[in-house]
Amino acid sequence: MAFRILIADDEEDSRETFSQFFTKSGYDVETADNGFDVILRVKQQDYHLLLLDNIMPGSNGVEVLKYCQKHKPDLPIVLYSAHAKMEDVVSIMEKGAQKFFPKETALATMEKHIAEILTNKYQQMKPESENDSQTPATGDCHYLDMIGDDPKMKKIFGIIERVAKTESTILVTGASGTGKELVARAIHTRSKRGKGPLVPVNCAAIPDTLLESELFGYEKGAFSGAVKSKPGRFKMADKGTIFLDEIGDMPPYLQVKLLRVLQDKSYIPLGGIQEMSANFRVVSATNKDLEKEIAEGNFREDLYFRLNVIPISIPPLRERRGDIPLLINSFLNKINNNEDLSVEGVEKEVMEKLFRYDWPGNVRELENMVERMMIFRGEGNILLEDVPQKILGNQSGKDETPSMEVGEDGIDFNQVISEMEKDLILQALEQTGWNKNKAASLLNLNRTTLVEKIKKKKLKPSSEDN
Repeated sequence: MAFRILIADDEEDSRETFSQFFTKSGYDVETADNGFDVILRVKQQDYHLLLLDNIMPGSNGVEVLKYCQKHKPDLPIVLYSAHAKMEDVVSIMEKGAQKFFPKETALATMEKHIAEILTNKYQQMKPESENDSQTPATGDCHYLDMIGDDPKMKKIFGIIERVAKTESTILVTGASGTGKELVARAIHTRSKRGKGPLVPVNCAAIPDTLLESELFGYEKGAFSGAVKSKPGRFKMADKGTIFLDEIGDMPPYLQVKLLRVLQDKSYIPLGGIQEMSANFRVVSATNKDLEKEIAEGNFREDLYFRLNVIPISIPPLRERRGDIPLLINSFLNKINNNEDLSVEGVEKEVMEKLFRYDWPGNVRELENMVERMMIFRGEGNILLEDVPQKILGNQSGKDETPSMEVGEDGIDFNQVISEMEKDLILQALEQTGWNKNKAASLLNLNRTTLVEKIKKKKLKPSSEDN
C-alpha cells in the first residue's frame, strides 16, 4: 500500500506542483487549501504524513501542528514556508514538527527526507506506483476508514472497489449510524476524482428555505442580505464528488431541480439568469425506504431511478455482530488518544452484553457508548458496573431457543405454528418498514411466498388500524 500524505497550501499553483510531484513519486496524495480543512480531514481520516505550508488561511501550520500533537501525536508533520526566520524554525521544531523546509527547497530533496521519515516510522511499508491496487487483502478487516470482517461488509468493500472507478451515480442505503458517509468517502477516495473535493450536504439538517441556495448558490441581490454572490455546493464539487446525505428528506420542489442537474450537469443560481455547469459525481444516501416514499407521493420515481444506478445497502450492526469486538478495539485506540485515557479493554462479561444488545443506533451508538464507558472508567478494563442499564436490560437473546410445554390436555399444534409464523412475519415487516423484498430476505423466503402468506393471514401495518 502506498504512503498516504495530505499536502496543504493555499496557493493553487504550489499545491498542484507538490501534488503532481509526490503522486509521480508513488505516494497517495490528497490536498487541502486551508488549515481548517486539514483539521477536519485529520479528524475523519488517517494519513501517514502531513506536508503543510506554514502560512495558510484559517488555522495555519503551527495551529494544525498543535492540534495533531494533542489528538494525533504519532502523525509525522513536515512544514515549509517562503517566509520564516531562524527563530520561527526553532520554535516549529520544538513544537513537534519532524522537519522544516524553506519553500524554495528542491522537491527531490524534500521527498528524500520525507521518505526517510516514513521509512523509519513505517518500515513494513514502501511507496508504490499509483497504478497498484489497494484492494483489501483477504482476511484484512480494515478498508480505508471502515472496519468489518463480516461477509456482508467484505462484499461492500469489493463493490466500492469496483464501482469507484466509474462515473455512475450511487445510492447508499442503511439505518442511521451504519456508516453511509464512510462508504461515500471511500468511493470518492478510490475514484479518479479522489484528489478533487468531496462536498457533503445533509439535506435533512438544512432548512428547506436555505437548501436551494446552498446547493445552487446565489447572485448578489438575489434576496435580502445577499450582499455578494456565493457559489453553491454543486460548484464547490467541480472535479470532485457531491455527497447528498439524507436525500429522502429533500422537498419535492427541489427534487425536480435536482433531476435536471443530474441530467445536464447544469443549473441556474438563485437570482441568476445565466446557466452554469460543473463537473461532479453524485453519491447520495438515505435511511428511508424510497420505494415506500414514492408510493406515498413523497419522492419522485424518475429521480429515484437516476440516483439508484448502483445501490449499496449497509447492514445494521445486529446483522454483523461478529464485527463488534473489532469495532470496540478500534474505538478504544482512538478514544484513548483523543481523550488522553488509559483504558486497556473490556471484561469478558461486558463484551458478551455488548454483543447481545441489538444496537438500534448501530455503529454510531456503539462508539458513543464505548466513549461514555471509557470516560467514566478512565483506566484499566471496562467492568460490568460501567455498562448502562439499557444495555443490561435489552438483550437480543438470539442464542436462546423459545420453548413451549405440552400440557396434559395437549395443544393445537397447527394453531401454535400459525401464530409463531404470523409473529415472525410481522416482526420482519415492521423491522423493514413493510418493504416486502427486505422482509422476505430477512426470513429467507421468496417474495411471492411472503406476499401469499400476508394475504392469507390478512396482515397490514398497525398504522392502518386507526
